[in-house]
Amino acid sequence: MRTGINIGIVDNHSKFRKAIKYILSKNKKNEVTLEAETRLNFLSKLTTNIDVVFIDIELLKKDQFNLIQQIKLKNKNTKIIALSFITEEHYFGKLLHNGVNAIISKHTNRTELNDALENVMQNNIYISKNYNKDLIKNNIEFGDMSTKKVLLVDDDMDIITVAKAVLNKKGFDVHTASNKTEGIKMAKEILPDLAILDVMMTTQYEGFELAKAFKENPELKRIPVLIQSSIDVLMSTDYSVFDMAMNMRSQKKYKELDVLLIKDASTGKGCVDYRTSDNETHSVEVEGFIRKPIDAEDLIRNVNKLLKIN
Repeated sequence: MRTGINIGIVDNHSKFRKAIKYILSKNKKNEVTLEAETRLNFLSKLTTNIDVVFIDIELLKKDQFNLIQQIKLKNKNTKIIALSFITEEHYFGKLLHNGVNAIISKHTNRTELNDALENVMQNNIYISKNYNKDLIKNNIEFGDMSTKKVLLVDDDMDIITVAKAVLNKKGFDVHTASNKTEGIKMAKEILPDLAILDVMMTTQYEGFELAKAFKENPELKRIPVLIQSSIDVLMSTDYSVFDMAMNMRSQKKYKELDVLLIKDASTGKGCVDYRTSDNETHSVEVEGFIRKPIDAEDLIRNVNKLLKIN
């Protein structure tokens, strides 16, 4: 069983990286296994074995927290310690709200550097003594929802316009695509916090196929998916949604249906079971369903629930 701490350091100043490495390496259980000076260089070296990343805050600011998401997608348990030259308490709150575990000044000393490392490894948040903790915590409590990215995939511009307006009004950062190919490309570019997919686009079940592609892609499988459809959703209470789909397919009443949408009444999780043109059936797990035409309150309620926004 591994007992040491694998550390990454990302900063464009080589002297600063060397100084941080020197201090951390004084403790024999620390091992700096990754050094990088740019975002791309860092991502090309990042592995699931990295326990903690010390990273220049400017790299996190450049892409609206996308880098944080990419680190967490590689390994959700990797801790992120942001290093800053300047004091921006209002911005620090957003960083912590989006997954950063500690923020320390680049003017820090050896003691605080080790304190920060020890705290994040114990799953605690650490804020440098140089900063106003109350102001930062206030910004966490009232986290900026505009940092939550939602991907809408639909070829109906009227639906896109309505849904985007509703979500924008609540402060979400909305991105759109009109088909499966565009949807996958956009998802890989922005790594959304949530994807809302229409069923019928250029093909009859393109939305289901897109959901299936998400779940089978290591980079995208953690993105929760909402399916919007006018098809009635069947509720399951005694079976898992997959077992219920299999059970229903064995019954004459449901056997020949092209699509079954099933929702677990207790967890809210869903399953799409659909039949392709070659008569094969496929089952895809999704995180929920939204009824078409879209109701603004229902849309926000479902989005907030999945993103754990009160």
